[in-house]
Amino acid sequence: MPPRWIGCFAIVACTICGGCGPRAEAQRYARLVVEQYGGLHGLETTPNPRLRAEFARVIREGGTPRLLCRPGIPDAENAASVLAGLFELQHVDARLDETAALLPPGPLNLGPIDLARVESLLKRHAAVHRVWRTAWQRPQCEFGLLHTAGAFADVSFISQIRAGARLELLQGLVHADQDRLDKAIESIGYLFRAAAALAAERHVVARLEAAELRDETLRLVEHVVQHRAATSEQLGLLRDWLGKQLAAWTPDAEAWIGDRALGMHSYEVIRGGELLKLLTESDLALLAERRELEHFPQAALKQLDEDERFYLEAMRVLIGACRQPYFAREAAFKALQTRLTQLERTPQYPLVAARLLLPGIEEAQRLQARDRAACVAWHVTLAAAVAGAPVEPSPTDRLNPLSGQPWCVTSTGGQAYIDAIGAPLDPWPRPVVVPLHPASAAATATRPPPQRK
Repeated sequence: MPPRWIGCFAIVACTICGGCGPRAEAQRYARLVVEQYGGLHGLETTPNPRLRAEFARVIREGGTPRLLCRPGIPDAENAASVLAGLFELQHVDARLDETAALLPPGPLNLGPIDLARVESLLKRHAAVHRVWRTAWQRPQCEFGLLHTAGAFADVSFISQIRAGARLELLQGLVHADQDRLDKAIESIGYLFRAAAALAAERHVVARLEAAELRDETLRLVEHVVQHRAATSEQLGLLRDWLGKQLAAWTPDAEAWIGDRALGMHSYEVIRGGELLKLLTESDLALLAERRELEHFPQAALKQLDEDERFYLEAMRVLIGACRQPYFAREAAFKALQTRLTQLERTPQYPLVAARLLLPGIEEAQRLQARDRAACVAWHVTLAAAVAGAPVEPSPTDRLNPLSGQPWCVTSTGGQAYIDAIGAPLDPWPRPVVVPLHPASAAATATRPPPQRK
């Protein structure tokens, strides 16, 4: 994950868990964060005409923190109302570390000792896994992200979803190793639904975690299709699951609309004289190493309106560029970098935008593109394996969103494959290969006889 968003959970823990002082003080500060900063009162009163114009544009687009807060849905219909409390908060990170240690770095092949460890862990957490599955029977999943809290919003649901999904992944792996491939594909379905729910949140951390979850899910897909007992019908089920993911894909721009709202909230925090509350320990250490820590907050306040104006104009361009595939956005990022370089040693340098808010966006958008590229590659390769011949991708996915090159699926030698998914400087770790499995005995028995000429 790009470094700008890594400290998100630490900031939340400080505010929600009372790390900012006694409980009453923590509650007072939480109200300030939501009501004062979340309302963008400083921005509302700015005399800067260009900043006011950008602010008006964001309002028309419905992109302020308040306008992004969605009305809640009934708990009985909302999977998130159960999933948010899946693990005790103080234990969820330990569960993530514990399950990550059981996953091999390459293909998901487990030896007998590792398999025994996985089975033991699943037995210990069987009740949690049942709750996880029951939650996904509900028709909707809305996490109720409080955009008016900005960087202090509670995003602990992300860790809860990732920890629950890790149990599902390991359960699917055990099913596959027990030759219960239909059950393993059932686990893959739960994992894809969880990934889609995370990706739908207008929050970059949730979106990038969704990409990582899909990456882990595709490793399980690979494990199933390579299984000696897999059938063409099962490949078809996996193809259909990937088709559903692609059809319901959340547009790239949504995460950046949410990130822009978080940025606007951050400017309000800085106007309130609390810039240091936005910084992680690594940020503070870097500023101290550069001997800038003492002067950074004061310097940031000097041109804050112009700084925010620069930021909102830059985000307008970058969000608009999301209408194009990632490989076509290079000009927008180059123009932004050129402008920042021109301003770097001038009083007009947008310190907050350049140092805190804009870094990492290009890399995060590349990860979004890599996520879709991987899903498209698996979808078209599975389709080719089921059909026994290359299948044309849909018009929206004709080109690889990373490289801009057309997909090249080969169906020969008893397998369908794509050599690489990434751009030239970002090769996929291994090709997508799907063996051409035969139909199941049941499907063959019910298949009508060929018509004689």
